[in-house]
Amino acid sequence: MKQRFRTGTGHRILAVGLQPAARLACWCSLTVALLAGDARIVCAYQKPFDQKSGLDPSSYPPDCPVDFLHLKLELEFEDLTSRSFKGTASLRLRPVHENVTSLTLNAVDFQIVSVRCAGVDSFRYHYDGERLFLHFSQPLPVDSDTVIAIAYRCTEPVNGMVWAIPDQAYPDRPLVIHTQGEAEYARYWFPCLDFPLDRCTSEVIVTVPAPFHAISNGKLVKRTHDPSTGRTTFHYLQDSPHVFYLVSLVIGQFDEVKDRWRDVDVQYFVPQGFGGGPPGANVARLTYGRTPEMMEFFSKLLGVDYPYAKYAQVNVPLFMFGGMENTSATTLMDAALLTTRASIDQDLDGLISHELAHQWFGDLITCRGWKHIWLNERFATFMNSVWTEHWKGQDEYRYEFLKRFRQVAKADQADSGAGILYSDYRHPDDIFRHKGSMPYRKGACVLHMLRHELGEDLFWRAIRTYVRTYQLKQVETDDFRRVVESVSGRNLEQFFDRWVVRPGTLNLSVDYTWDSGENLATVTVTQTQPISAQTPAFNAPLDLYFRVQGKETRTTMRLTEQKEVYRRAFTHAPELFCVDPEGGLLKKLECTKPRSMWLQQLTDGPTTVSRIVAAEHLSKHSRPEVVEALRAVVARTAEHWTVRSEAAAALGRMVSIRARNALLALLADTNAIAEHKVRAAVIAAAGNFDTPEVGQAIAAFARSDPSSKVEAVATKALGRIISFNAEALLVENADKESYFNQIRTAAIEALAKRVGATGGLSSSAVNVALKYAAYGRHDRVRPVAIRALGRLGRDDE
Repeated sequence: MKQRFRTGTGHRILAVGLQPAARLACWCSLTVALLAGDARIVCAYQKPFDQKSGLDPSSYPPDCPVDFLHLKLELEFEDLTSRSFKGTASLRLRPVHENVTSLTLNAVDFQIVSVRCAGVDSFRYHYDGERLFLHFSQPLPVDSDTVIAIAYRCTEPVNGMVWAIPDQAYPDRPLVIHTQGEAEYARYWFPCLDFPLDRCTSEVIVTVPAPFHAISNGKLVKRTHDPSTGRTTFHYLQDSPHVFYLVSLVIGQFDEVKDRWRDVDVQYFVPQGFGGGPPGANVARLTYGRTPEMMEFFSKLLGVDYPYAKYAQVNVPLFMFGGMENTSATTLMDAALLTTRASIDQDLDGLISHELAHQWFGDLITCRGWKHIWLNERFATFMNSVWTEHWKGQDEYRYEFLKRFRQVAKADQADSGAGILYSDYRHPDDIFRHKGSMPYRKGACVLHMLRHELGEDLFWRAIRTYVRTYQLKQVETDDFRRVVESVSGRNLEQFFDRWVVRPGTLNLSVDYTWDSGENLATVTVTQTQPISAQTPAFNAPLDLYFRVQGKETRTTMRLTEQKEVYRRAFTHAPELFCVDPEGGLLKKLECTKPRSMWLQQLTDGPTTVSRIVAAEHLSKHSRPEVVEALRAVVARTAEHWTVRSEAAAALGRMVSIRARNALLALLADTNAIAEHKVRAAVIAAAGNFDTPEVGQAIAAFARSDPSSKVEAVATKALGRIISFNAEALLVENADKESYFNQIRTAAIEALAKRVGATGGLSSSAVNVALKYAAYGRHDRVRPVAIRALGRLGRDDE
């Protein structure tokens, strides 16, 4: 599905014509209502079992008695500001058996003008506002196609199609219409069986006023302009079958930047004024320019070439997510356009490669039901990390998974109620939010573990077999499992059952001891997560690393029980012992061994992962030698930035004057923090120490820095430093323009946090929050300001 950058709300909130105090009360009431609503949504994710009725709470796919062959949409937009259009949806289909006498289609809030069924002698239909029921006097013929043509009018759909219309408050907003089909929102703009059970080719013929442009799936077959009406008709054909939720339409005025991959057109549709200039200044190429290289890399790696006639990426306003992988025509948020300054230390390759990977995993191969959505999302998330590995190196790849491990281990508990395969949802969108499901993060972690356990050759051979076997088909989890088993010769039923079906994550307590009399190293491993018949002990490989007098020994112990012991004799005491140095196992780890060994691992561990784990552990020990070792790692420019940043974070977690002084010294060392990401990490860590000296040091970066991201991190950190008067600076930074409003949102959050800590209500903070919560501000800034008003309101009776 879409990669999620959602920060907004769909509500349009107005508080105009009120005095400041009344406006504050209004905003706070609305904030409380919104937050309460969010809380209710969280509680409502899982469908409870009703003991009285005994109804099964699981959601299952609907029946699909026909094979949909082709969808033809003919749409007319007479007035793009009317939030309406008229259309005809023609569905060509063939029954799957001889006794099909009825068909139900999803169609929400349409005005049905007419229904025609070519090749059917007699039929009747009934429409209840949500479903169109068709009843045929005779069974549909199995030896010929039936075409059902539905003429309808759609007015102000509540979902599925979004109008961004300029008005007095948003005079510069481009007029753009875009659709969003996943999960079950296609039904709001055309009649269909709105579930990923079947796939068909599609054709979109759309007429819009000139000079507007329409973008849809597949090849642009024809573009015709009628001077008498001033309207243009765009005819698109998607000749490779796909599911209904991937049918897309975008209408707007864009700069089109063209690229090429082999014989495939690659297009970047960006807001007017953003697509011109030389390559270095062209923000479209600055953001998307590596797309053809990604297409080549994925095509070779997956063994199946990019499968569609074109690949378009379209920026739209009021898009609630990061991106959506509509077949051959990805929709992206309007913020997915880097500025030259932003590109100094950040890129959008993760988002771009995620949506591109979906063209194989999600589009070419589609989950057969929302329960199996992880088959789409885990691959897209995993593949964007594989692109990171290709583009930036293995250390960056490992770091992405180390961070995912932390996030998943924190959220995924044995009482989560469901594993990745989550079917007890109220609405299919809930599977993306349920804490135990995590189809993106945990799904990607499962693939990463498979890769680590099977090895490069077997893993990628299995992935290529899976793609070739199931292209243009719908899949369930067992389909993927069986392919990997057939290629690897492994029985993976237990692996999938424990990591995919059941909830919970592996928690390990590892105790290392050395017996100098016996020259024996002993490693005791205990699984500390809740263990029961429903969530038994994990069966998993755990890599161990020893270094004795410079000689490395790597081994793997197979965990099967709650507590296990590994023993190994060495001629001398190991100077280094590491657990899972490659970061191949999803886990939460507590390891006990001598501090000297942790210090050795910090500076000389075999991998960046091992050195980061050492930094994380050493944050619990604010000894002079530990602080100095961490400071030295941060200052070591030859070390990878990820290790340096984590060493800085470790200093920030220490509650000690010594650690604070080390961070202040680093902030003053321009050579040590020349790398933008390291500089941001040091600033964020120093922000944990509430002293005027730290505030003054950080304020310099908040006022000005070559990197907008660093400036935003410094601004946010000032919200935690109450002893330093930063209010004027934060008010000033709230008005700074930056990529993705990074600095502005950081300033709003910091102002709200400071006010809560000082115990008084600041009129400056209230005014800033009111200013940016108002209708007319960016849809990704307003929710931040509204939440800030809620915090401010709690501190004022």
